[in-house]
Amino acid sequence: MNRIAKLLKTNYPIVQGPMAGITLGEFASTVSEAGGLGVIASAGLSPEKLKEEIEKVKDRTDKPFAVNIPIYQPGSEKNLDTALKADVGIIYTSAGSPEKYTERVKESGAKVIHKVSRLKEGLKAEKAGVDAVVAMGFEAGGIIGRSGVTSFCLIPELADNLSIPVVAAGGIADERGFAAALILGAEGVEIGTRLLATRECPVPESVKQAILKATCDSTMVIERPVVMRALKPELSGDSENPALGGQVSGLIKEILTVEEVIRKIAEGLNKAKF
Repeated sequence: MNRIAKLLKTNYPIVQGPMAGITLGEFASTVSEAGGLGVIASAGLSPEKLKEEIEKVKDRTDKPFAVNIPIYQPGSEKNLDTALKADVGIIYTSAGSPEKYTERVKESGAKVIHKVSRLKEGLKAEKAGVDAVVAMGFEAGGIIGRSGVTSFCLIPELADNLSIPVVAAGGIADERGFAAALILGAEGVEIGTRLLATRECPVPESVKQAILKATCDSTMVIERPVVMRALKPELSGDSENPALGGQVSGLIKEILTVEEVIRKIAEGLNKAKF
């Protein structure tokens, strides 16, 4: 068992990317049941609503799951309190300094993973005491870093310079991406856009169809006020609220179940062994 699967206590070292308003309790539990790590996105949730979503997961599965805490967001500390009081075993921090909450999370007995987009952030996260980092390449969908470093460079740079395990995020849609990430030095992967195009995902059908129609150059980077990658308006049909998605959209050609996606990507474990 590799370090990520051992740390997360999941069947596969596969993490579901947190997506605000989408990856809530029901969807996160579906991912966990399929053998990955389901993640509740707490962005935009009140502590009361977050508690409800945590309870939904616990009602549906006894498998491990995480809560994502975007550090910069107002209310992040209260949501962290809520997650820890509910005995959530894994806290996934992002968008801010890991020093702010890591010690507190570790003292509670929970594990903490932190998202980074450049080496400097990875070194800072390791020094703060996080258990693993998620390496988010610039090709990823949703909120992305400003560094512009892609997964192919970021993953080995982090793996070469950190002693804690690295989870690759950005540009992974199938077992080939997983195998490539492992060869580059990652010990697990995070998938977001690929999970949008699943039967269980609660996004509009129009978003799923836009992903299926996309090519790898069908996304754009916008700032409002954070840097995000989204599908171009001509695909999503909404210039005011474009659908978030990564460049990997161009590799997604069918809508599958969450379980089918997880199992297919997990095949990369064998491919990486040649």
